[in-house]
Amino acid sequence: MNELHVELRLKDIDDDEAYIPRSEIEDAFHAFLTNEYIHPVNEGEELVFNNFKYHAHVNSIRVTGTDVAPKNLAGCFLLSKVQLEIHAYDLNIQDTLSPTAASGTSADAKAKIISIPHESLDKVWENLKFDETQNINLEQILSSVVRTVMLLHHANGLQAAMNINRLMLFHGPPGCGKSALCRALAHKLVIRLGRTFRSGKLFEINTQDLLSKFYSESGKLVSGMFDKILRIAQDEKELVCVLIDEIESIAASRQASTRNGECADTVRATNQLLTALDRIRCKPNIVVFCTSNLLESIDTAFLDRLYDAIPVPPPCASAVYTILSNILNSLIDAGAIVYKLETQTPEEDSDFVLINAMIEGQTRLPDHGQLLLLQATYPDTPGPLLKAVADTCAGFSGRKLSKLPFLAITKYTRRQCNIFDAIKALEIAVKQELVH
Repeated sequence: MNELHVELRLKDIDDDEAYIPRSEIEDAFHAFLTNEYIHPVNEGEELVFNNFKYHAHVNSIRVTGTDVAPKNLAGCFLLSKVQLEIHAYDLNIQDTLSPTAASGTSADAKAKIISIPHESLDKVWENLKFDETQNINLEQILSSVVRTVMLLHHANGLQAAMNINRLMLFHGPPGCGKSALCRALAHKLVIRLGRTFRSGKLFEINTQDLLSKFYSESGKLVSGMFDKILRIAQDEKELVCVLIDEIESIAASRQASTRNGECADTVRATNQLLTALDRIRCKPNIVVFCTSNLLESIDTAFLDRLYDAIPVPPPCASAVYTILSNILNSLIDAGAIVYKLETQTPEEDSDFVLINAMIEGQTRLPDHGQLLLLQATYPDTPGPLLKAVADTCAGFSGRKLSKLPFLAITKYTRRQCNIFDAIKALEIAVKQELVH
């Protein structure tokens, strides 16, 4: 039977007497869905839970993932035909932890740590878009990592016998979203493994901070960084997800470095990294995600240690629209763009006002799913107009796309602009990028 994952975001309740264990809430909601929730559901749908007995403890409930597409034409799932997996979690909202304040050593100053699941990563996973031609299946990646961690955590001796590292590499062109994918994957991993691990930490390393001008210092910084990771991982009920950006900086091919006469410190840093990865292999609660723009420059010994290497393509058409609409919606929320269609539509149309009223109170651009409903019938509304601009952005990196809306309104509009002005300005900015 195929799995269907449902996530319950819990409220932050200070009253100790009102506390209900997460596992009890999960079991109760499983029974609620099985026995009382008669409606079919869609992936991504937010469920109504007013009749759930612990509703006062729940902030929101969403159907978040499945390992198979629905087999009916309506694209929905019958709860009686799937294996329900319920995941209750609390979102951390505190700021980034400061390793420097904790101990003050030079190695500690080169990383940032946040408790996960974290508010800043909420819904990032859902906003990652890849189409069928791009050969990357996010749910499959997540399920594979979950299963790997579970097997190695519970099967004594399996890890040593099979020589497995929980080490994954995401590689692709600059700005394609590799780092965002890794952060979102860590966030989701802690949610899915909520019954195995009590909490999680995301330990993020920028390798440029580990490169030192002083002789042999880079290797010491790498070693010190992993000492810190091992100290955090002493609590076996906490999952530690390590993200190493631009891994090629400290895992460069030693053969190529020697041949090119590069500094011996680069070779020492690579040696220390390989030794450190072997040291943490015995800790079942550590997972390492790495990113790289230059796969061919990475040392073969590092590549041999990988559990999996996953190519990440540039944003597809739906991802481009999602990135642009999210940034524009943020500018709307901040008051930089006015979104009042009933007074700003190019043509008066009562049906148009009605369809707009269906989209989040007439204040935001539609998501990609809503866009498909509007595109054919209302091509002159903001969603379809933005989609037309997005379709011209093929090959743009995610980083470039994220900058364009703000650049467009500051460069090509005056004072406060409306949504139509913003989209027109964005169209001009995209054309300028294509010329250059």
